[in-house]
Amino acid sequence: KVINITSCDANEGKTTVSLMLSKALSDINKKVIYVDCDLRKSVVSSNYSNARSVKGLSEYLTGLGKKEEVICSTQYENFDIIVSGPHCPNPVDLMMGERFAELLNSLKEEYDYVIIDTPPLGLVIDSAVIAKYCDAAVMVISAGRVRYRQAKHTKVQLEKSGCKILGAVLNFSGMRGDSYY
Repeated sequence: KVINITSCDANEGKTTVSLMLSKALSDINKKVIYVDCDLRKSVVSSNYSNARSVKGLSEYLTGLGKKEEVICSTQYENFDIIVSGPHCPNPVDLMMGERFAELLNSLKEEYDYVIIDTPPLGLVIDSAVIAKYCDAAVMVISAGRVRYRQAKHTKVQLEKSGCKILGAVLNFSGMRGDSYY
């Protein structure tokens, strides 16, 4: 029910994969919530002006917002979102707190799937901390950019957290236009 989406490095497309997975699940009538847990450098909050005008996860975790205030509807049926909110100085401490665990447990009761977009595990430990609360994880790997050692290190970090790895998404594969496969 709770799926952690992470990557080895920045700009590998994990936010796009997270959002598209959320949308695809909602298209098959599953009730889905996307949670932007990148409290350090959120793509969603920085790219969409609407995301900056609502309360986000960081406000909820610090007690400045209620759950009802941070859950936003989207234009798609069965698809809600929680944006990261303003940057905070101690994201790992917030993710290890009781409020985060309570939020995820509550969301598991209300939604069929909780898709969590996390920071790159190859850069910061946030994703491994969050993975402890997740049922499974998916790694997004940028073809031709991420080295085998980086991917293996990220996989090991996820395994240490006790989170089951569902698989990986190979992104930016650069398929040739004349290729059949």
